[in-house]
Amino acid sequence: MKNCHNSRNISKKEYNPWQETNYLLKSKANQKALAHSISQLDDSTKHRFLTPEEFK
Repeated sequence: MKNCHNSRNISKKEYNPWQETNYLLKSKANQKALAHSISQLDDSTKHRFLTPEEFK
């Protein structure tokens, strides 16, 4: 059983976001930028989210 591998089937809908996250986390600069953005979201008292109508 030396060359035994696990495999999983997932939908393309599940796979694509996983691949995007993987790509975004490849570089240290992206990791730092994403962590900074997340920390800003965590402090939501300083930010207001736009509705789709406001965004237009």
